[in-house]
Amino acid sequence: LPDIIGVYRGRFIGVEIKCPGKEGTLTDLQSKTISRIVLAGGVAFMATSPQQIEEILEEEFNYGNQKRKSRKNQEADGRKT
Repeated sequence: LPDIIGVYRGRFIGVEIKCPGKEGTLTDLQSKTISRIVLAGGVAFMATSPQQIEEILEEEFNYGNQKRKSRKNQEADGRKT
């Protein structure tokens, strides 16, 4: 399993932590585990800093919400005309 695991909004999250400059050192098992988590619908990735983790998770979980909100706004605008 990755170094950090959790669940958010019903999705499994796995983060493999590496020191900066060691990004290319995932083992075959770590790479396969990350791939399997993603294929199963989870979120998994390698990160080298807390900021990188935050950016990736914000993109993963907020992008869909923004897309849904803008779609709802478009529908609402369409009803007004």
